[in-house]
Amino acid sequence: MFKKLFIFLLLLMILIVPIFAQTTKRVAIITYLKGNVYVKKAESELWLPAKLKMELSSGDKIWVQQNSQAILEFSDRSTLKLASNTQLDILKLDRDKDTQKDVSIFKLLLGKVWATVEKILSAGERVEIQTPTAVAGVRGTEWIQQVSEDGTTVVKTLKGVVSFSAKGVTVEVKEGFQSIAKP
Repeated sequence: MFKKLFIFLLLLMILIVPIFAQTTKRVAIITYLKGNVYVKKAESELWLPAKLKMELSSGDKIWVQQNSQAILEFSDRSTLKLASNTQLDILKLDRDKDTQKDVSIFKLLLGKVWATVEKILSAGERVEIQTPTAVAGVRGTEWIQQVSEDGTTVVKTLKGVVSFSAKGVTVEVKEGFQSIAKP
């Protein structure tokens, strides 16, 4: 009798808990590794060696050391290519349950990221990369974003348009152009 009650309650929880969730977690999959790449999971204080097909989610951090590279891929086939000497925090990687809108927010602390967003984002969807001095956000494009040790941020748009904000000013960086924000 107790066993049947326990199974019933367990099944009930499995069905009810998702109803109350406002967002569902999304993941980034490490699809390429070269050299020394480390990951710090949100619930851990340890940096561990990254592995192919490792899943990263909100709160995780990735550190690509000298002469190393990594590529993160998302369910919509968008990618982030991380160059050597890059530190990236995954601040938010969620899907709103009601609207089915994806939100991807990253913090580039140091280094260089080549971002490719495969789909045109609809209203309410966001892909942005923050740095210590600026924020770049897009709606379906390809761009390179780099932050140097002094905090200078450079955005180069390869395809489409990037919205680039720093010090309260926002500019649209069109294909073939770049913008620089200094601390």
